[in-house]
Amino acid sequence: MQIEEILNYAFPYTDEDLLSDELKFEKTVKRSRLRLMIERYKNGDIVNFDALKISVDMDEIMKRINN
Repeated sequence: MQIEEILNYAFPYTDEDLLSDELKFEKTVKRSRLRLMIERYKNGDIVNFDALKISVDMDEIMKRINN
């Protein structure tokens, strides 16, 4: 699973997001934070995903990324 697929799963852009610059910006910030956290995790850093406040099984996602 690619990082972009993870972002689309966790924080997909909706039609409402795309029509509102403010909503799109908020979603883009969340996606950027998740991307950075995943990249740091892949590089071996200790990352606390609690700050995202989403329910995603990161172990399963990371297994797919590493394969």
